[in-house]
Amino acid sequence: MQRYYRCCFLNREGVICRVEGYMAAGDNKAVAKAERLFAGFEHYVGFEVWQGSRLLNAGQRRFIRDRLTGSLRISE
Repeated sequence: MQRYYRCCFLNREGVICRVEGYMAAGDNKAVAKAERLFAGFEHYVGFEVWQGSRLLNAGQRRFIRDRLTGSLRISE
C-alpha cells in the first residue's frame, strides 16, 4: 500500500524553502526518493522526510572550507 510523504528542503538558516509531496510504498522507499530529489537541488543544504506528523529522516550536505579562500563548498 502506498502512503503520502513530504520532503522538506532547507536553506542554510534551516528554514523550509520547498516541499515536495509524493507517494511511496514504505518508509525506506520514501527516504530513497527524498535523497534522489535532494541530489537534484544543489542550493538546498538539508532535507527532512515526513509521513504525517512522523519525521522519518533528515539529511544535510557536507561542506568543507577552502584553505586559501575560506569559502565553503560541497564535499564530493
